[in-house]
Amino acid sequence: MINEFCHFLAPDRVPENLGLSNKTSTSCVLSWDGVTNTHTDPDGAVTGYYIYYRKAGSNDTFDEVDVTEANKTVFTVGNLEKYAEYEFSIVAYNIYGKGNASDTFHCKTAEDGMCSLTLNDKFSQRNAGFF
Repeated sequence: MINEFCHFLAPDRVPENLGLSNKTSTSCVLSWDGVTNTHTDPDGAVTGYYIYYRKAGSNDTFDEVDVTEANKTVFTVGNLEKYAEYEFSIVAYNIYGKGNASDTFHCKTAEDGMCSLTLNDKFSQRNAGFF
């Protein structure tokens, strides 16, 4: 019964407008809209985010990064393979637990010596509401 109550107070909204603000040959800089608290319990406020990622198309388990600041909505995921595509999703959490995952977003790391954003990235950002 207590577990059901706690899950009920976990964030009930998902991070939205997940996008790419920059990339290098070994990192992707993600950005998203923060999640606001819809519960009347002030302890139900979002306290952070988990970023889940793995190589796109793989069946590997997702790696997890803990972003422990609720107001931080830009984060660099590093130590990625060069010129590889990754899939990302973001989950908000509070003291009661995790919310649901965002839509999946893809980032392909750059080749060495390339500029940070390509025309396709800019097009994807415009479609995601960044322009």
